[in-house]
Amino acid sequence: MKYLQKISALLIAISLYSCGNEEVDIVSQIDSYPAIYPDYIGVTVPVNICPLNFDLQSYEYQKLDVTISCGNDELHYQNNGAIEIDENKWHKLLANHTMDSIKVEVAVKIDDNWYGLKPFHFFVDSSKLDYSIVYRRIAPAYGVFSDIGIYQREISSFKESNIINSNQLQNACMNCHAFNRTNPDNMLLHIRGEISGTIYKNNDTAEIYITKTDSTLNNFAYSYYHPNGRYIASSMNTTRQVFRTGHYQRLDVFDYQADIAVYDRLTSEILPAPHIKTNEFYEDFPVFSADGKKIYFSRCKLDKLPENFQKLKFDLCSVDFDEETRTIGKEITTVINAKSMNLSATEPRPSYDGKYIMFCMMEYGDFAIWHRKSDLWIYDIEKDTSYCLTAANSTESEAYHSWSKDNKWFVFTSRRGDALYTQLYFAKMNPDGTCTKPFLLPQRNPKVYQDENTHSFNCPEFCSKPLPLNKSEIFEMAYSKERKHVKFLTE
Repeated sequence: MKYLQKISALLIAISLYSCGNEEVDIVSQIDSYPAIYPDYIGVTVPVNICPLNFDLQSYEYQKLDVTISCGNDELHYQNNGAIEIDENKWHKLLANHTMDSIKVEVAVKIDDNWYGLKPFHFFVDSSKLDYSIVYRRIAPAYGVFSDIGIYQREISSFKESNIINSNQLQNACMNCHAFNRTNPDNMLLHIRGEISGTIYKNNDTAEIYITKTDSTLNNFAYSYYHPNGRYIASSMNTTRQVFRTGHYQRLDVFDYQADIAVYDRLTSEILPAPHIKTNEFYEDFPVFSADGKKIYFSRCKLDKLPENFQKLKFDLCSVDFDEETRTIGKEITTVINAKSMNLSATEPRPSYDGKYIMFCMMEYGDFAIWHRKSDLWIYDIEKDTSYCLTAANSTESEAYHSWSKDNKWFVFTSRRGDALYTQLYFAKMNPDGTCTKPFLLPQRNPKVYQDENTHSFNCPEFCSKPLPLNKSEIFEMAYSKERKHVKFLTE
């Protein structure tokens, strides 16, 4: 009896499946690629990426039929909306066909007729992205800190976890999270406002600090770990906004003042560098080189503000650093003379293998995310040459880039979708220093997600495992009356 019940249930399931997927009788083959959203045509993806679900951008259609295949493996889906691919079957397909092209055939039903579209392919690379990406989601409100959160999103699935949200912290602003080469065992998170402080996590220890001293501008902002995890390079900024009317750029953000510092996490001391901490220059976005022996940063001569904010042209500079003696070199070297090109260089990010520095180039200033003409550039350290990373760029802003642990991939923010909201894109670096076509972070139902999304994504950082800092720890430290203080050393 039980056997007959199982057979009956199976027949019912087959019948229901057959009813849901009608036979596709193509009346006409169209010689053009489907206008899909997101655009995954011709992209290269890591083998552990979650399913590339997609929808059609502009067709008024009744049904969508999609076949994804390579060799003898095939996935088939039919829907009246976005194609939602089974995660287990998807990962098996990609694992079976690494370093190969996957074919995608699309047919669309319009006015009860099926039309075939030109098949497209995407390439599966054998390398993997890190476990997750950690980013800040923020509603585009310029005057208040509302609806801001730090989130972690798994690469191989659609699972997104809220680490902490401003609604849980009296609408405090939070940003500037950083990890040591994607490892969250060494991490920091800065909270602004009345409960401001910088949370430092070191393995099993977590503490909150006030990082402003009587001798420094402000609390630490943009931070970057030394490879040994002991030192952290940070900026200290006094930031302002300028709103525009009748201009292609709605908003400008600039610093009235900006300094950089090296913080010794073990001694809670800011190391002295009076030759950098001057009143003649702005310094911003400091990062350590891959070997930890240099600090790269953006630098610009002071000017009268706010009148001359459009004249600020930042060069990419470097200075030596000795981790044994805890000293910062006296000689400042100009690595990229952007001013000579009538451009401004900002947000340097070295690859962990020491081969490249990725940075942003724009017309002026150093807050790339607010500049529609900001592009990603590459500085080849060994060849001492720089160039525009053309394949990664668009007509809108590109900014906030970071490298995967194996240096083969990078993530960045772009407003190319609608010129309003920043979204996350991934691309692979090629051996010749170019990159593959970027692809948007996949979502379960991408078109609906985009239509309903009210957040910009920024400050993306690859993360090699789940964050060891949980919501209750952050909450407890943020509301604790005890704060440790950093010390400023003088020579």
